Amino acid sequence: MLNRIQKLLFSTLLFGVAITNVNAQSASNDTITKMSGERIAVKVLSTSENSVTFSWPGETMTISMSKNLIEEIKFASGRKEKLSEKIVIRGEGDWEKVKQTTQASDIEGLVKKGDITGTTANLGLYTPLKKCEAKIIVQLKHDAAKLGAHIILITNPLVEQRTRYTIGGVAYGYK
Repeated sequence: MLNRIQKLLFSTLLFGVAITNVNAQSASNDTITKMSGERIAVKVLSTSENSVTFSWPGETMTISMSKNLIEEIKFASGRKEKLSEKIVIRGEGDWEKVKQTTQASDIEGLVKKGDITGTTANLGLYTPLKKCEAKIIVQLKHDAAKLGAHIILITNPLVEQRTRYTIGGVAYGYK
């Protein structure tokens, strides 16, 4: 009888040590929360303007991930660093949330949703060029929102074609 109690106590103690070891290992890891909501346990090695470099626990190989794909990092110390706010586009009604950029680094890691082009007629002899450009940008944002994209990379800036103005771009979003 005493032998069974000893075995039970030993098993309980061994289980407790194993749980403590697992908790200690996970507590020493950093956690990246991706825009998809997925959380991954890693060891963050460095951050730059556009990316985060990390390694998997117990490994030395480094991996770099675009900050566009990361919402937050929770460091093992308990400190949290918010990297980006996820922009949720549910349809054309969210067109005002769509951003525009000319920097390729702003779309790194995102998925191409489609090519878009905006055109407007010359609004009159005395219409400022900026007004024509603003009208086209609104059109591009509507088109991007329809595609579920939250950012537009402007690839062809304002081009005048006789009585029309055109801007071309590529719509990008999360997976």
